[in-house]
Order: sequence, then C-alpha cells, then structure tokens
Amino acid sequence: MKPVSFTNVRAEDSVAALAAKMCQGREFPLYLDRRQRQKFGKTEDECPDGSHDGMQARDWLCKACGVRTWSELDTSPQATEAFIKIYNRFARWQARRIGKI
Repeated sequence: MKPVSFTNVRAEDSVAALAAKMCQGREFPLYLDRRQRQKFGKTEDECPDGSHDGMQARDWLCKACGVRTWSELDTSPQATEAFIKIYNRFARWQARRIGKI
C-alpha cells in the first residue's frame, strides 16, 4: 500500500471507493483496535484485536473525515484531505507491520 495524495489518486479510483475497500478489509479495523489501545492506554483485554468490524471502521472514518456518506469524500476537499492523512498513517502502519520501514 503506497501513500496517496491529490496528485496520485486516479479519477477512476475515487477516494470513496478507496475508503470503502479499506474498511471492508481486515487490516484497517485491526489498525483501529491497536490505535485505540495506544492512544487511550487501553489493554488488549479492554480492546482486543477484532473489536472493530467493517461497519465500525466505516463509522469511525466518516466521523473522522466529517462526512455522512462515502460520496462526500469525493466532493469535499476538506474530507478528501482528512481521508488522505488517515490513509497515509494507515499505510505507514502497515509497512512497519510487514517490515518495509
């Protein structure tokens, strides 16, 4: 997974489609579990891996980007920018996890 920016997201690869794909996968919900433990000092018992599912990941991402629907990610520059920041943090986490950084 490579970092994205306004300049390397192709028109046919909408940000909304990228967000949906990310939330439907297994890794982003796992990222949220581990992020929550780190950010809020929770233990693995309090927030075990698997605590977030695809719908919870979607809800979290929509709230973090300030949107109610995926389509708003493609039409709101502020939402797109927020998503790109989150996506790139997630991509870096994945890269560290598999040893590419």
